[in-house]
Amino acid sequence: MWDDIYLKLHGARPAMTFIEICTIQNQTFSLTSKNMAKTELSDNFSVISDVLKGYLNSRIDLLKLGLLQKYTSAGVHLLTSVSVIISAFAACIFLMFSFSFWYGNRTGNLDQGFLISAGFFALIIIILIVFRKAIFSRNLIKVFSSILFTDEEN
Repeated sequence: MWDDIYLKLHGARPAMTFIEICTIQNQTFSLTSKNMAKTELSDNFSVISDVLKGYLNSRIDLLKLGLLQKYTSAGVHLLTSVSVIISAFAACIFLMFSFSFWYGNRTGNLDQGFLISAGFFALIIIILIVFRKAIFSRNLIKVFSSILFTDEEN
C-alpha cells in the first residue's frame, strides 16, 4: 500500500520497500510516514488551489458572458428605440409638409398651413414635456431593469 502511494507521488519505486524500512529501524518508519504525510498534504493543497483557481476563473468568465449578453440586449433595445423615434420624427415632418402644402393650396394661404402644423407640433412637445416621466422614465427603467436583472439559467 505505501509503495503504491509513493509511486503515485514520486513516479518511481522507492529504493527499499516499506517492510524493509520498518525492519531496519523503527525511527525510520516514523520519519518516512511523517514525510509522506507532509508530501501528500502539500500536494493536496496544490491540487485544491489549482482547482479553486480554475473554478474562480470559470465563474468570472461566466459573469463576463452574462454581462455581455445583458448589455448587448440593452444596446439593441436602445438602438431599436432610437431608430423608431427617428423614423417617426421623419414621418411627422413629411406629414407636416404635406398638410401645410395641402392647406395652402386649399385656402390659398401657405403660411397658415405651416403655422397650424407648427402649433400642432408645439402642442405635442408640451404634452411630452409634461408627461415625460410617465411616458419615458418609468418605461425605460422597467425595460432596462427587466433586461439587466433577469436570471436566465439554463
